[in-house]
Amino acid sequence: MSLIVLAFMVIGSIIKLTTGTFDHKDDLPLYLCRIIAWMMPFVIWYQNRFWLGILYFWTLAGTLQGLITPDLKEGFPDYFYFRYWFLHAGLVVTIIYAIVVFKVQIHWKDFLRAIGFAQVYFILIHPVNYLIGSNYGFTMRKPEGASIVDFMGPWPWYILSGQGVMIVLFLLLMIPWRRKNK
Repeated sequence: MSLIVLAFMVIGSIIKLTTGTFDHKDDLPLYLCRIIAWMMPFVIWYQNRFWLGILYFWTLAGTLQGLITPDLKEGFPDYFYFRYWFLHAGLVVTIIYAIVVFKVQIHWKDFLRAIGFAQVYFILIHPVNYLIGSNYGFTMRKPEGASIVDFMGPWPWYILSGQGVMIVLFLLLMIPWRRKNK
């Protein structure tokens, strides 16, 4: 499943490169969902417990948001329309599958790692955005389409309130593990 998601990413990049429409400001694999798509096959292949715990939170809290409030430029039946949906839905299904099949128990240390590594991502991606004029991780401006970010205030305040939303969503994702961890 993770390889299918990754294949959609690679094919999309090949299409954009061969048609001359590749834009480094939007098409590099630097959005968190795209990073997860590249990581997931390796994490699953090696059954890397450390990253499975982190990707559980990132995927179900973040990628799921992409399904609820999509940021699409292309419409049906464009390839990139399908890629968007396969990427986000595929990652959600894949992480749930991996957690169930590998019998992974999610713990508070996974919660803390997910928050910590999310901070590392935002700290590293913001200067990249500044240097190349991109908006990966939406650290420079809100997504163009309507999203939950619209309720979080103007830049840069939506970044701070987004941190709070992330923590609340991660806490909600801990609920199924509360009894199991006791």
